[in-house]
Amino acid sequence: MQVIDNSTDRTSRVVERELAALRERAIAVEHVRRESRDGYKAGAMQRGLESATGEFVAVFDADFVPEPDFLEATVPYFENPAVGCVQTRRSHLNESHSWFTRAQALALDAHFAVEQWVRARAGSLMSFNATSCVWRRETLEAAGGWSSETVVEDLDLTATALADGREFVYTEDYAVPCEIPVSLSGFVDQQIRWARGSAQNLREHLGRLLRSPAPSGWATVHSVLHMLHYAFYPCCSCGCSHTSS
Repeated sequence: MQVIDNSTDRTSRVVERELAALRERAIAVEHVRRESRDGYKAGAMQRGLESATGEFVAVFDADFVPEPDFLEATVPYFENPAVGCVQTRRSHLNESHSWFTRAQALALDAHFAVEQWVRARAGSLMSFNATSCVWRRETLEAAGGWSSETVVEDLDLTATALADGREFVYTEDYAVPCEIPVSLSGFVDQQIRWARGSAQNLREHLGRLLRSPAPSGWATVHSVLHMLHYAFYPCCSCGCSHTSS
């Protein structure tokens, strides 16, 4: 097990204290630190991959709390050699904190229960959500690992693996609890990054997606529309401005 620590504050001391307690219980865990933060999360994940062992790589953000049976629920899907990634849905530890967190939880539940479910069954671009998932290591390495060329490394890796003909599995039956941003500033920063990253990935992968071995033409169309979905925001804004004038 690895804890990939890209922090610049007292977090590293807290992590090391907690890991020491785990090692006393004979749990093998590595504290992966970097001297620089180049590439941010993508750079940290790539550094961790270099020293990771095993055929599969499970990924969790720091605020996710997986149950002990997570691997038992996900790894069996890899009996199909075409499967490159298994993605689970997420639940919310702090949904009841405020009306703002409840609204975010509703939107995220729709994303997983509707969008991810339909995309997975249509064979179109089903984003791996950067966390609460398991990758086949061979798929990761064939796709070049985590790239810092865009600010949304999960969509970049997804598009590359899908264009190479790998299949993704989404399981609605298993959820991993996590925290939702409680402040407006945190939510806005998150959305800006996702919107910018989607545009960067569309520019990077549009040609590859159009040439990918998708099961149908509709699956290719859905994949391109998925890359474009943040374009709806400025279109909506322009439409509202035009109406108000």
